[in-house]
Amino acid sequence: MWNPRFTFHGFRYVEIKGWPGVPQPADIEGLRMSAAVEQTGSFECSNPMLNQLAKNIRWTFLSNLFSVQSDCPAREKFGYGGDMFCTTEAFCYNFDMANFYKKIIQDHEDAQRPLGGITETAPYMGIADAGPGDQSGPLGFQIGFAYAIKQVHDFYGDKRVIEKHYPALKKQIQFLIDNAKNNLYTVDLSDHESLDEKPVAFTASCFYLYHIKLMNEFALILGKKEDAAKYSNLSGNIEAAIVKEFYNPSSGVFANGTQSAQFFGLWHNLVSKSAKDNALAAMKQAVAKRDDHLSTGIFGTKMLFDILRKNNLNDLAYKIANQRDYPGWGHMIENGATTLWETWKYSDNTYSHNHPMFGSINEWFYRSLLGINAAAPGFKK
Repeated sequence: MWNPRFTFHGFRYVEIKGWPGVPQPADIEGLRMSAAVEQTGSFECSNPMLNQLAKNIRWTFLSNLFSVQSDCPAREKFGYGGDMFCTTEAFCYNFDMANFYKKIIQDHEDAQRPLGGITETAPYMGIADAGPGDQSGPLGFQIGFAYAIKQVHDFYGDKRVIEKHYPALKKQIQFLIDNAKNNLYTVDLSDHESLDEKPVAFTASCFYLYHIKLMNEFALILGKKEDAAKYSNLSGNIEAAIVKEFYNPSSGVFANGTQSAQFFGLWHNLVSKSAKDNALAAMKQAVAKRDDHLSTGIFGTKMLFDILRKNNLNDLAYKIANQRDYPGWGHMIENGATTLWETWKYSDNTYSHNHPMFGSINEWFYRSLLGINAAAPGFKK
């Protein structure tokens, strides 16, 4: 009998040497471990592939829940803010994540840089890709801090988490404001693992805008009227700058017109209701170019299902979700995946085969196929 005392390992296969005779499956017992999160939801439908995908997502999520929500249980085991932004809601539909996320949020505040920036991983591991300085993370990963706070409030009706971390949020926001140029940003990791050319400056500026919008929302919840007015005015100025720089109203195209660009623009509500039809038409064209397959990365994929759900386009969402060839979840399953891959393409010994970031589709299972949505914090309605 053997087990490690100070670590854990994600694995799929076991090699045993020196066994007397021929080992049988019944001879071997493994310990399936994770943080003790209570299951709160389950999903099953008439589509066997989606049922298998739901199982794969559950295995992936659980094996990446220890002291952090990790990116993979076999290699880095780091708590990346970008992964958290993409999957917080999906995790919350499956498990009671209230206490776990409060701990993770505190990790982010503990790791906050001296000037206010939030690190790419929490605890901080020295990784600082394409951030705005002071060893802070890229904007799409910094957003995980504020977004997790929002979800703890929205899912569990707990505004204390906003009150507790509001000073750290204000410090972060001031750091982002100080480093913006003409209300825009140009550096970011953008839509990580997208199959198209990434619209870096556009996505960076969108994430900056969303930081400010979240601060406005938090200030309103806490009754901080002066702060709310300040952030509301600033978000309006940022939005105007983004639209002027990156939007073509005649074609409805954001930035380079890729799926990622269209979903980012629509998700951040950059155009009025009257102008949205053009942007939606350009989005549909971008999807049609890929024969109803996605080409989005981790952020665009989460936004894809949000946009299609909110605009009564679940028929298109289902087409994308149900594809069995590359790229898509069906392709992973057809190639023997039992957990989610880090990339749409199969990777031989480079990228992880157990990574939660593309598990955002699971949120769509609950919100759209099951129709379970909160109309008030904590599902009071």
